[in-house]
Amino acid sequence: MISREVQNNIRRISVLARSSGLDNLPLGDGGCTYCDRCAYPDPCSYPNRRVISISGMGIDMEKYLGAQGIKFTFEKDAVTLYAFILF
Repeated sequence: MISREVQNNIRRISVLARSSGLDNLPLGDGGCTYCDRCAYPDPCSYPNRRVISISGMGIDMEKYLGAQGIKFTFEKDAVTLYAFILF
């Protein structure tokens, strides 16, 4: 699944940055895909590997991208995935 691959890449960058002393917060499309079964509502079993949902953090991607001059659209035969790493 492509969204899992995107999250894995964001996770790798985040972990590498942390190992270099750069605290960060990785955000991606959808829920975290690190565990096969999420521990929620219990605390996260791997908080340093978690990728938090962009929309779950209250970020309106259509509004954010519009402010950057990028049109946010849904297409019939395509998917666009977004991710951020906040430092």
